[in-house]
This record gives sequence, structure tokens and C-alpha cells, in this order.
Amino acid sequence: MSFHINYDGKVFPCRSKVKACPYGPSRHADFSTDLFYKYQEKYNNVDASPNLINQLKSGQPFTGLQDLDGEITVSSAPIELICSVLKVALENAGATSLSKRDYEFRENAINNCVLMLQARFAS
Repeated sequence: MSFHINYDGKVFPCRSKVKACPYGPSRHADFSTDLFYKYQEKYNNVDASPNLINQLKSGQPFTGLQDLDGEITVSSAPIELICSVLKVALENAGATSLSKRDYEFRENAINNCVLMLQARFAS
């Protein structure tokens, strides 16, 4: 089954059989998650505060969504903001030498955020 992403950024199964889909081939993929990541790469221009980005780049652990509470409440794109911060956290996860405890703490915080996002998109 093929999926497409519409002009509102929503992913649906493509049911076009006879005629070509109006969304075109660039908006299609075999898996819905691939389209979500493609959309995030193209349209996610939301950045967290420079202070939080600098914290993550300096090796301080991402402890979870509480680090973003103030920004999420005022953001016009909270999901994109979370994804952007997770991306920076993952990119900098190996930037410093962490103890096993700190590494597991960071991984646990990131995994908890991923689970919350998955629950959000499942509903």
C-alpha cells in the first residue's frame, strides 16, 4: 500500500488506481512514517531557544519535555519544536564522554519523548 501526504501535511493511504494521484510522486512513500520524516525535513523550521540548543551542544543531558515547557505553550508548532529539539539532542548525544548512568538517563528521556509523540499521532 502506498501513502501520500496532502497539502495540509496529513498522511493518508493513497487510493488512486486508475488516474494519477493529484499529490504527485514526490508526496508518496511505502510507509507513513517515511512521509512524516520527509515532511519534517522539508517544513520543520522551528528552533528551540538558543540557550537550550547551547546546553545540548555542550553535552548537558536532555532531561525530557520539562526542558521545553515554556516554549511549547507559546509555540505555534509544538510538535515540530519537540522534533527539532530531539534532533539536536540526538546529534549531540555523543559529543561528550558521558558516564553510563548519564547516557542511560539521556536515552531514557529521549525515548519517553518519542513514546509521547507516538501516542499523540496515534490518536
